[in-house]
Amino acid sequence: MSISLDSADAVELAELLQFLDDWLATSSGPVNQSLTRFVGCEAYGVGTLGDDIARFIFLLGESDGEGLFSPRTPANEPTATPVLMTANTASSS
Repeated sequence: MSISLDSADAVELAELLQFLDDWLATSSGPVNQSLTRFVGCEAYGVGTLGDDIARFIFLLGESDGEGLFSPRTPANEPTATPVLMTANTASSS
């Protein structure tokens, strides 16, 4: 089966996946517990989910395989927590 995806949509999907991957890398404790409850076993955790996300990002053509063909290390994991703009923070700047 073949599915066509507009390149702009592929980029947007890859950006969303990268956002989720970054978030998982910075807050794995509570998220891992929640994922374990949702999945029903500890075999599929945050690390496995991160690996799946890295594979999808690669398949969309938005990475060179970092985190997929090379081990995840502190050097290639996010160093800062992303800041989300809200109505309150946007109006105060």
